[in-house]
Amino acid sequence: DYIVKTCYEDPVASHYTQCSNATCVRKCCPESQLIVGYSCDDAIYESEFWNPTFYDPDSVSQIVPSPSGLKIVYGFPLCENFFVIGDFESENTNISLLNDGYLYASGYKDAYPPDRYCLDKFRIEPSASTQALLCFDDNTEASTCSKVRSYLYPSLLLVSCMFLSLTLAAYASLAELRNKLHGKCLLSLVSSLLIAYILLASIFLTKVNISTGICRTIASVLLWSSLSAFFW
Repeated sequence: DYIVKTCYEDPVASHYTQCSNATCVRKCCPESQLIVGYSCDDAIYESEFWNPTFYDPDSVSQIVPSPSGLKIVYGFPLCENFFVIGDFESENTNISLLNDGYLYASGYKDAYPPDRYCLDKFRIEPSASTQALLCFDDNTEASTCSKVRSYLYPSLLLVSCMFLSLTLAAYASLAELRNKLHGKCLLSLVSSLLIAYILLASIFLTKVNISTGICRTIASVLLWSSLSAFFW
């Protein structure tokens, strides 16, 4: 047996070390790559290579030259949760890369520092557009309504599942109910609703990240069970 020891490099400390004497801009993927789906892939066409455009911090809309001492760092934002925003090529541009390294997003109070965002090309067939990943505000506390909702929804769904299960068991156990056309339709309806409600409750109660395959499977089963319940 072998034991391997590796040195841990703090990404936050590494970022500040690189950017202490430079104007940093964070690119999501390594050089000559872009985001495809949930990962990075090699850029193929010229339009898929990312070239930053800088704007004046005061006017936000005026294009200015690249800052002196520009350093491009690579990697996703240094936070647990982030979201996609913006499109530089669209007419309704709502993000601007400032020449001090910060990223301005319309509708948000403060510009984002380089450790709280990353920019890159996103391949969305049949073209590629420049978009950003922004960190959620870690200091934002959930409202009372959202906290209540996060517990109330799954609780009510589970209560519904209990009564749906009782209805399903009653109709399945009594021949005079299940053998009639109305009983068969009701069994199909209750079964579809039960599957959909169980999956919905599981989604609300799951606090960990799940794989893409499991996510797609749950989404597909939830979709078809909901459609089935609607048609029954």
